[in-house]
Amino acid sequence: MTETIIRSAARSLGAGDAVLAFDVGGTDTKSALVDASGTVLGLRRTPTPRDPADPAGAIVA
Repeated sequence: MTETIIRSAARSLGAGDAVLAFDVGGTDTKSALVDASGTVLGLRRTPTPRDPADPAGAIVA
């Protein structure tokens, strides 16, 4: 199902466009860069901080 969603969203993009997607969860935060054809250009998984002073900064860092 995820692949179908990515391909469907990619059809509305212009040539050369890419989408950055995030999945923020309790265990980790996942991000993916996907081009207009649905090809995954990059993936990243970062453990979700348990009690940071700056939660957004800890995820981005």
